[in-house]
Amino acid sequence: MRTVFFAAFLSILYINSNYLRAHWSSRSSGMGPESYSEDLPADFRSRPPHQGARTCRPRSNFVFIKCMKCATETMASVLRRYTYQRNLSAVLPVKWRLYLGWPYPMTSDDFRPSRRGYNTLIDHAIYNSSSMRALMPPDTVFITMIREPFKHFVSVLNYFDVFSISNTRVQQGIAAVRDYLRHIEEYDAVYKSAQAAPDRICIPDDFSITKNLLSHCLGMPTGFPLGMANITGNSEAVEQYIQDLDAEFSLVMIMEYFDESLVLLRRLMCWDTKDILYHTANVGSYQKNFTVADLSSEEASVHRNWCQVDIRLYEHFNRSFWKKIRQQGADFVQEVVYFKQVLQAVKSFCDKKASPIEFPESRWSPAFHVSAEECRQIFCDPHDLLVEAKGLGTASLPAFGFAQNLWEGS
Repeated sequence: MRTVFFAAFLSILYINSNYLRAHWSSRSSGMGPESYSEDLPADFRSRPPHQGARTCRPRSNFVFIKCMKCATETMASVLRRYTYQRNLSAVLPVKWRLYLGWPYPMTSDDFRPSRRGYNTLIDHAIYNSSSMRALMPPDTVFITMIREPFKHFVSVLNYFDVFSISNTRVQQGIAAVRDYLRHIEEYDAVYKSAQAAPDRICIPDDFSITKNLLSHCLGMPTGFPLGMANITGNSEAVEQYIQDLDAEFSLVMIMEYFDESLVLLRRLMCWDTKDILYHTANVGSYQKNFTVADLSSEEASVHRNWCQVDIRLYEHFNRSFWKKIRQQGADFVQEVVYFKQVLQAVKSFCDKKASPIEFPESRWSPAFHVSAEECRQIFCDPHDLLVEAKGLGTASLPAFGFAQNLWEGS
């Protein structure tokens, strides 16, 4: 079924691939806005009668579980911008911290108090249904994003400097990954040892950064901190936990299909296209063009055993992801194509820093424009902006389009 979907997707993408160059007119004289084409294809431009008016209400209460190294900083930048622009109250880490207790369970000591409660939780936190539902409004939507486990494994190895800290025999590329897998118990023990603590950043002793990290972020009992339950060796318990996650999360997005994920998110949350515009953030610079196929059968087996729970998690939610897409109807593919074209237009416009660019009404979104200031919010490093805002204090926040009471308790 997924093959059929992609055949249709590629067909539409081919037909529309030159659309942007052919129809986006840069007619700005410096006095007025540029237009993202008055010549939109009819099927993009027109709205059927039942889509002419919004039939749902935008949802503003959500928890986003940031699984490490799953493009979640890019996703978080979208969600932070939504929070800032709508004067919502976010669960924010105390002091200058970036994490809400991660990789430990979040406690009340990890976040800033708020006099008006909370609407959004975006920063790194370990999922816990009971504590998070007690903190958030009853209608809170739970969402997350995960990634193909081997690519995730490689990303983690590089981002957390595992080769260097573990003193592996090989330090770079697929050869280093293969060497790590051949000596995985040895290297993992070195990395999480007390002796290696000065070289690690934000990673405590006894925590394996490479073993079932996705599952740990989603709250599965994996034996950390020491003395806590570990269900990863119990197949039935793991399956039940995954089923519970499926029931509790409205959307588990897949990093490999980022734009499709955002379109699903827009539809789930009843947001507009403008709300999901993004610029890729915090991208690793390591070599990425290898897969499990580059491993020997023995090395691949080691990875399957080491990350077996993450693999089960991914396989389950990858299936559910495509099931959700099949349920969206025929225009889902068209909306993804449209969204990609809007992203390209915004990037081109923001690179030029010209006058605002306007987008006409489409089948999926009302008309909107993007200004130079909004370009800054889309393209800035969200952590830099957060630090800048905290350092300058609330008096300067309106210049960034942030809500003053977002920072209560700072």
